[in-house]
Amino acid sequence: MARPVGRPNLPYETRHVMLNIRTEYYIKMKREGTNMSKIVNDFLHDRFSYSVCPTCYKDSDLDLRECVKCDGRALFCFAIGCKAYRQPQLRECLKHAEPCTAQEFMEGKR
Repeated sequence: MARPVGRPNLPYETRHVMLNIRTEYYIKMKREGTNMSKIVNDFLHDRFSYSVCPTCYKDSDLDLRECVKCDGRALFCFAIGCKAYRQPQLRECLKHAEPCTAQEFMEGKR
């Protein structure tokens, strides 16, 4: 498939999707010449690599723990004001038939 003229090759496969962005942000980023796709992709990369809280979007006060039962990872956010404060997020063991409990992460390796 031919790629559009002037667009550089990316080091990863992409998929075209439609995104709803608030008009005020779109106008501001368009005016500044911001690469909106890069912003979205960078955020998603951080989220799925367990380096940003998916609830409050902060990258500080995070703790990545492993479950004592299945060695799956879970992200805990300790940022004051986070709605998921001290609760396991992005738990890998949710993919299993019998998900691990939050307590098993609390007892697990840090």
